[in-house]
Amino acid sequence: RAMLRSCCDARTGLVLTRGDAAERPGLAFEAATKTLHVTPQLLSVLPESSPLAGELHGRCAVVGNSGALLGSRCGRSIDNADFVIRVQPPSGVGKLHAGRRQPQPHGDAQPQHHQDGGLHSSESRSRFVSDVTDYGDALLLVPALAYVHNLLPALRAHRALEAAGARQKAVFFHPDYLRRLARLWAARGLRPQRLSTGLMLASASLTLCRQVHLYGFWPLERGPDGASLPHHYFDDRPPRPGAHDMPQEFSHYLLLHSQGAIRLHMGACTTCCRP
Repeated sequence: RAMLRSCCDARTGLVLTRGDAAERPGLAFEAATKTLHVTPQLLSVLPESSPLAGELHGRCAVVGNSGALLGSRCGRSIDNADFVIRVQPPSGVGKLHAGRRQPQPHGDAQPQHHQDGGLHSSESRSRFVSDVTDYGDALLLVPALAYVHNLLPALRAHRALEAAGARQKAVFFHPDYLRRLARLWAARGLRPQRLSTGLMLASASLTLCRQVHLYGFWPLERGPDGASLPHHYFDDRPPRPGAHDMPQEFSHYLLLHSQGAIRLHMGACTTCCRP
């Protein structure tokens, strides 16, 4: 926690703010070799200050996407947390196991993955706004400055929510924060093509929360009981080859769990009750 606070305090560094961007002529993309010129148009969509700044939260639930959540009945335990951080919002049958309470923040709001590939049409933007209306007051963390092709869909998502007067707000991951975080993990032997969104949010939670509980971070095709698992609890779409190193990330979660820094939930939640 001390190392994360010294380099990567999410309360002040995770979200790109207007003040951060205004102090420099350009912003380097996190995972690309190009720089974005800072314009008044960009500044107009950034928050004046970080919405995550303030006191530490108590017990936080960080919810990953693993198919191991199915059958876990962890929904009640997740919903009882003081603060919920999700890689993906819950849907359908997954709510019993992944919880119903909506997140703040929600860290995988990647509109380029939404239907029709980038919110080009007014119809797709309307669907996007409709899809996030159930998120309550969620903060949608968008990787706008990860790659060049992420930027325009992220801006369209922000403007669509703003035009609709939605309660949900789209904010951007700060590329400098993610680069510092990648260097911290690289110094500990973790050097994937890019850190997973789950590891980014789990790391951030250690500077946002006093107690961190991880759910749905199991990386294997078979669960702790040996049963076959889908890749995600909401679908079985395989990961992009080579993008992340989930088993290696999981080994670091296990180490943090053994040190008492986090609580890693790997099986059924016995405290979860029938709906």
